[in-house]
Amino acid sequence: MMAFLTILRWEIRYYLRRISTWVYFLIFFSIAFLFMLVAGGAWDQLNLAVGSGGKVMANAPFALASFIPVFSLLGVSITAALAGNALYKDYEAHADPLFYTLPVSKAAFLGGRFAGTLVVNAIVMLGIGIGALAA
Repeated sequence: MMAFLTILRWEIRYYLRRISTWVYFLIFFSIAFLFMLVAGGAWDQLNLAVGSGGKVMANAPFALASFIPVFSLLGVSITAALAGNALYKDYEAHADPLFYTLPVSKAAFLGGRFAGTLVVNAIVMLGIGIGALAA
């Protein structure tokens, strides 16, 4: 369990130091921020119908529950970029023989890598909610 947590911590620190993680976060933040401004009526020229008609406000739970999953679908490519990097970075740095000599189980190594990428992906996707909240 200790090896899993060590690998998890290392993976999260690795991704949080990369500029691409924060660029992805800012992209999702700005998309959600601008969409909420448009849906809220910040610009009169742009009419965007949110909800099912009637008096559904832009920040209503129904409106948010309909647009956040749509933006999360855009995150599939970001997820692939984050997870793909976790896979090939050892082979690119020629560090893979080192991992096969350490006393770390396969489950701890792959589980730590997966969980770290999952946590960082959740942080990136959190940009959608924070952007909608900020608008």
